[in-house]
Amino acid sequence: MSALSPRLNLPYLAPAQAQMTVTHNEALQVLDALAQLTFIAVGEITPPVSPSEGDNYVLGAGANGDWTGYPAGTVATRAQNGWIFHTPQTGWLG
Repeated sequence: MSALSPRLNLPYLAPAQAQMTVTHNEALQVLDALAQLTFIAVGEITPPVSPSEGDNYVLGAGANGDWTGYPAGTVATRAQNGWIFHTPQTGWLG
């Protein structure tokens, strides 16, 4: 069995897993970011100076700063004073 759900890549809890709250909270962050998906901007290459928690951006080609190394089309979500990244799947609407 995979460690991630097939559609949203939510982390599953493992049997007898220590610190289950960490995995569960990570799954809730992803679900919160991707359910009812909306974007602040599409094609951005530079992270904003003062993003708000929960803001979503679609990265453009050549993203830099904290977004360096992620391909165009990646969804960057501001969460807990950092960024989490999601690779869109076929059929996602935003």
